[in-house]
Amino acid sequence: VIVKNDDTATLKQSTPRACFGTEITYTTESGMQDYAWTYTGAQVIDGGGSTDNFITLVWDTTGANSISVMYLDTMNCNPAQEAMLDVDVVACTDLVILKTVDDTTPVIGSDVVYTITVTSEGISPMNDIIVDEMLPSGLDYVSHMADLGDYDEILGTWLIPVLMPGEVATLQITATVVEGNDYLNIAYITSSSPTDEDSGNNESSVEIDPECLKVFNEFSPNDDGKNDTFFVRCIEKYPNNHLEIYNRDGSLIYETDSYKNGWGGTSNQAGFAGSGRIPSGTYYYVLDLRDGSEVLTGWVYIAR
Repeated sequence: VIVKNDDTATLKQSTPRACFGTEITYTTESGMQDYAWTYTGAQVIDGGGSTDNFITLVWDTTGANSISVMYLDTMNCNPAQEAMLDVDVVACTDLVILKTVDDTTPVIGSDVVYTITVTSEGISPMNDIIVDEMLPSGLDYVSHMADLGDYDEILGTWLIPVLMPGEVATLQITATVVEGNDYLNIAYITSSSPTDEDSGNNESSVEIDPECLKVFNEFSPNDDGKNDTFFVRCIEKYPNNHLEIYNRDGSLIYETDSYKNGWGGTSNQAGFAGSGRIPSGTYYYVLDLRDGSEVLTGWVYIAR
């Protein structure tokens, strides 16, 4: 005579957490009869038959779910046994975005290439990832290339349909550096399915500092409102500058501190008609930015 206690059925999960989109095995007592598995929000990968004391599922719905099993234990006074487990399915995800640029100090008018990567470092697959990548006003779009998904240069959005665990998506954008005051380029993940558990690494930015200083060597001071003064692009970035203008004989004819693109071809030195206009021709400038850099020298032509 075998005396058996009224045992209770058990149900064990193979992983500490139930991660969305990953295989998880549930196990109950072996050697029983007529197993009947019931579950919601999952797909069967293995087991789950009437003779199986296990079932392997992939949960495709996050949140509160459940799984239960019934079987017959012919050696028990109460042969019909049942175990149920409440399962909180979570998105075990971590999307990481990183942005770099090939030149942080480009020249105005040159092209730079931005590289944006999105890496799935979680263990759940990610779907419908949307990245906001709108170029700032100091950059003009030229072209792009994406190994996964599509980038809309008008909306500034990059859509990645799916990213598997460990997979990396890359987007490269070529842009021309133009005159402006905004060169901070920010890329960030706006949404995904499921939602990323860790949003702390969903934004990346890089800022360039263009070398925009350029001396234009010709101007026509005829008061027509166009090209009337000696123009030095981005001179406002060097407020302590000092400018000197010489004629062909090497005589100083114009000198000023904190030049602001206001010289219209006049002299402010004694012996050169005071503040009167100087004739057309070639002159020479010496521009000291007074920032520790080398003094700039060159010629400038006045066309009246």
